[in-house]
Amino acid sequence: MDRIVALEDHVAHLQLALDNRPLIEHAVGMIMLLMPCTEDIAFAALRHVSQNTNRKLRDVAALITEAASAGRPLAADLMAALHEVMPPQVSGSGRRSPVVRPASASDTRPTVTS
Repeated sequence: MDRIVALEDHVAHLQLALDNRPLIEHAVGMIMLLMPCTEDIAFAALRHVSQNTNRKLRDVAALITEAASAGRPLAADLMAALHEVMPPQVSGSGRRSPVVRPASASDTRPTVTS
């Protein structure tokens, strides 16, 4: 009986992972666009942000995709965590990763510039 409960729990976790996969992949793609890098680096960055901001991976993914889709800057803690893990220049593209600057002196929300 315990084995059945354990298997049902495992199936539920697998289903949740499948349900969240498209959102996470979308966020990885957004990171790849924002900070030119490979898929592996973008996923590692997403995981780093999740761990360092004490948020679930799917929650960070949702915040990134919502901000990017709405044209809003990312929250300062998310952007800072992304920049902690991103190399200054990635994938040999010759392009530098974006610089985070406040939008104005009175606005402390970061904006992304290339």
